[in-house]
Amino acid sequence: MDQDVKKYFVYLIAAIVVVGLLNFGALQMLKTQTNGKLNTVENNLANQISSVDATVHDVKRNITMENRVQDAQIDNIQKDTNKAIITLTSIVSEIQEESSAQLEKLQQDLASVSANSKDFSAIVEQVLPGVVSVQTDVGLGSGAIISKDGYIVTNQHVIAGANAMRIVKANGDAFSARIVGVNAGKDVAVLKISGTHEELWFAAKNTIRVGEKVIALGSPGGLDFTVTQGIVSAVGREFNGNTYVQTDVPINPGNSGGPLINTDGRIIGLNNFKIAGFDGVGFAIESDTVESIADAFIQADQAAQSS
Repeated sequence: MDQDVKKYFVYLIAAIVVVGLLNFGALQMLKTQTNGKLNTVENNLANQISSVDATVHDVKRNITMENRVQDAQIDNIQKDTNKAIITLTSIVSEIQEESSAQLEKLQQDLASVSANSKDFSAIVEQVLPGVVSVQTDVGLGSGAIISKDGYIVTNQHVIAGANAMRIVKANGDAFSARIVGVNAGKDVAVLKISGTHEELWFAAKNTIRVGEKVIALGSPGGLDFTVTQGIVSAVGREFNGNTYVQTDVPINPGNSGGPLINTDGRIIGLNNFKIAGFDGVGFAIESDTVESIADAFIQADQAAQSS
């Protein structure tokens, strides 16, 4: 009996060992299979993550490229628009300048035709708004408005020694004035009044002809805005280093500084003086001289005002 029990226990233990070994082997195989599946899942997941990263990178790159393309397109559109605006502005400016020049030429032609066909009435009507009376506490003279913004030319001796000054237009409007500059050697002064005005233009020296009809406008003897007519007697008369237009138009006190106008309505000279004791021998400072001096003073004044 004891022998049988021992054998039974030996067989039982052996069976247990065999079962344990079999279970261990199964467990190892299951572990191996599970690890393989886990590795496969991890590899698949890593591949998917890599694919997603690549897709995201491509999307970002495409978006960046699209943004760059759009920015470049917008920049090109802005450049094209700016070029178009500049071109259009230039065209409009040219049209305005051409229109102004054509209008000025038409006005001059119409006035010249009227003057040559009948009398100076059309010219006077055209230029009178640009003529002024220069009134000071020491005397009276005349002047001409040469810019829309109120620059005026007159003789320097008209304002010499004055402490008070007033500018009066033909329509009666009165203005205070400031002195922009004076050239005593040439007897030219430039004044400035406020507001917007009708201007007179200068004739070129080489267009002045001996014998052509001219008128002088001014305020001789306090008689405001008097018009006298005559002709150009000579050009290039020199006195004291200055060059003058000689005319037989009467020039009297109060005429000084006023414009001498041709049949085109342009200033050919600034009435300056006459020879005492001789009627019909008057002199006006040539237009080129007056314009050159005035332009220099005006440019300097505008630069000073804008600084």
